[in-house]
This record gives sequence, C-alpha cells and structure tokens, in this order.
Amino acid sequence: MSLNVLEVAVYAMVMLGGAQQNFVCESNPTGVRCSHGVAAFPSEKASIMFSDGTRVSKDARRLVFSNGLTNFMDSAGWVQFSNGIGFRRDMRVATRIRFTSGAMCEQVGENMARCNKS
Repeated sequence: MSLNVLEVAVYAMVMLGGAQQNFVCESNPTGVRCSHGVAAFPSEKASIMFSDGTRVSKDARRLVFSNGLTNFMDSAGWVQFSNGIGFRRDMRVATRIRFTSGAMCEQVGENMARCNKS
C-alpha cells in the first residue's frame, strides 16, 4: 500500500493540535517523511503507522487514532477532533485542506505536501 502524502500531512497537522507549525512531507518507496521529524509508514489493515507510535485507520464512519483523539463530522462538513482542531477540503481547490486554526495543507506535485500555519 502506498501512502497518500497529503493524507499523511493532514493527520500529522491534526496530531500537532495547538502546536501546529509549517512543514513539508515527501513520499518515498517506504513511506512518508516530514520536515518536522514525523514519518509515516503503511501498516496492517490499510492503516498508517506514525513514528510516534500512533496508528490511524478508517472505519465506516470516522477516523480512528490510537492515541485517543476522537472525531466527528459537524453539520458544516468539518471533521472536528477532541484536541480542538478541525479540517475540511477546500471546495475551490481539491488538493487543499483547510483547518479551523487557519492552517492549510496542500498537495505540491505527486510526491509532496506542504502545510502552513497562518
């Protein structure tokens, strides 16, 4: 299973919570490495294993983070997390994800994603 670099970047930004920062993630044959020190690798049952030991998987209705973060989709289409961060796809640019904090992650080429804290 190859990882989606934008998906990994978005989950990494969510896990930063209130300590969000600018970073870039690049995919390689073994996984994804981000400039702020986080790495992610494909794991069992189509889940993603992050270098801090957090596993992220999807069930039929939500994302499941092994570190205890919970989430739900609100009525405005934001995926809201228990650490106060929320995200949704930018309707104007399909390769851009916006966060309730004002941060943004976007696909930059086939193998790179960039996240910026505003």
